Order: sequence, then structure tokens, then C-alpha cells
Amino acid sequence: MAIEDISPGDCLFAFPAASATFNLAMTRKCPCPELVDAVFWQESESWVLKMALWLVAEELKGSTSRFFGYIKTLPRVSGSLLTWQSSQLAQLNYAPLETQVLKTRAQMRQAIVRSLPHLKCSPETAAELTAPGGSLEWAWDMSLSRTFTFQWVATSLNKVLVPGLCMINHDSRPEFHTTFQYDRTAGTDGMMRILSQRSYHVGEQVFLAYGDKSNDNLLQNYGFSQEGNIFDNFRLFSLLTWLQQ
Repeated sequence: MAIEDISPGDCLFAFPAASATFNLAMTRKCPCPELVDAVFWQESESWVLKMALWLVAEELKGSTSRFFGYIKTLPRVSGSLLTWQSSQLAQLNYAPLETQVLKTRAQMRQAIVRSLPHLKCSPETAAELTAPGGSLEWAWDMSLSRTFTFQWVATSLNKVLVPGLCMINHDSRPEFHTTFQYDRTAGTDGMMRILSQRSYHVGEQVFLAYGDKSNDNLLQNYGFSQEGNIFDNFRLFSLLTWLQQ
């Protein structure tokens, strides 16, 4: 909610690049060596697994984690299709999305199982963390649904999980697309800012566009769809056969 009038180009949200975020670009070393082998973490090609392991490690620290307050606000169930049972997915009656969800879920399970031998906790705790429906699946789901991508340097993109920012609702319309700005001169590690492309009046709800995402993508990873989504599409199969009947 806007607490003051906002003009195009004004800063909507500002946060320290390193100290307030799960920021993979600022993390030159494994941030959770107490949980997972550092070499395995650094060599992993899955940014989602890296973020999930980091999030679980911080959750295990309890109140000693600097992210304790933020982690307490995260839902244990996001509503994304990754948490649905196969029987629930079948009720969508939309094979392309069902197939994609099952594929993504299998990839998630494979990545989590691969991490098991590299966890440093007790075998019992490791089994609990990596079990279906366990903490790593929860953290994977949170990472997919709450991580933003921004331009870190001219040639690379970065994934960042920012307390507060991930709670702003999505709208796909062009006026809700924002500009991510990284100011290297502000503070020790620089400041990240999100600039508005439209104006807001006091009391008006502020939205962010999560990207050019179809309703399939939104429903799978975020648990909702948007009416009038300009990036939506619907895949048809055997259309010619149907028309010829």
C-alpha cells in the first residue's frame, strides 16, 4: 500500500544488496557450510537447490538467524501446483500443465536426493529434510515462488530472495513492470532499488510484475492465475482432427 504519492521513476523499495537478502551473486562462498558440503553447494548448477539449502540452514538456526523474523512469516504451504497431489492435478483437466508440473516435481526430487550424501547433519535429520514433503521441498517451493531475478552486472542475472519484497502482489500489465537498479556506491555492499514506472496515490495498492508469465506459469509456481493476463496462452492438441470431425 502506498503511504505517500509515488511518481514514475520514484523508488518503491530499497534494501542493502547483501545484508538484508538471500543474494546468490553476493555469496562468493557457501553460506551454509554447517549444513552442506561447500564444494557441492558451489558446484551445483541448480540455483533453486542452492537457495533452498541456504533457506533451510537459516531455518535450522532458529532465533539466532538474522532472517528469523522473515522465515516466520513464510507460509508452510504456498498453494503452488508443486504441492498438489496427482489426483488434484488430474482435476485440472489440462494435460500440458499437469505434465509440466510432474516433470518439475521429478526434477526437484532428483536434485534433493542428490544433495543427501552431502548434508552434514545427522542421518536422521538429513532423511527428514530430504523426505517428500520435507523442509527442502518446502524451501524449494518458497524459492521458486518468492525469488526475483535482477541484472547484477551487464552480462549476468542474479537470483535474490528479499524479505518484504516477495509479499507484494503481481500484476502483468505493462505499467506494473519495474526497474531494478543496483547502486554500488551506497553502503558497504551497495544498495538495490526498485523504481516505479507508474504513479500511485496514497492508499493505493502497489503491484509488481513478476515477469512475462503465462497463467500456466503463475499457477504452477505461485498458486494463482490472473484474469486478463496479456501473457497467457493455451496449448491445443489435435486441433485439426477436432475440426475435421
